[in-house]
Amino acid sequence: MVMSETPIYMITGYELHGNKLGDKVNWGFYYSFEEAEKIVLNNWTDLYEGCYNIMIVEELLPGIVNNSKKISFYQWNNNSKCYEFINRPEIFKRSCCFFC
Repeated sequence: MVMSETPIYMITGYELHGNKLGDKVNWGFYYSFEEAEKIVLNNWTDLYEGCYNIMIVEELLPGIVNNSKKISFYQWNNNSKCYEFINRPEIFKRSCCFFC
């Protein structure tokens, strides 16, 4: 079977309290990284919801549980009321397939 190599960019939110993960939500996906990142950076439809302080945009190719090569992390900033790009948090150092 020939599969498309067209990626999707999944948006996943997490509650992070210190070094403990709380609830998780899969918000959706887009066909371009730029569009997915724009959704996160602008907090469209209130992705934050008062609790999802970490957002992840993860590039996925078709297949069963693949390992993403491109993953971007964003953290909610209470002062500016928006998400900001951050380096991969330590708690996610060994994690992959965030949408699962």
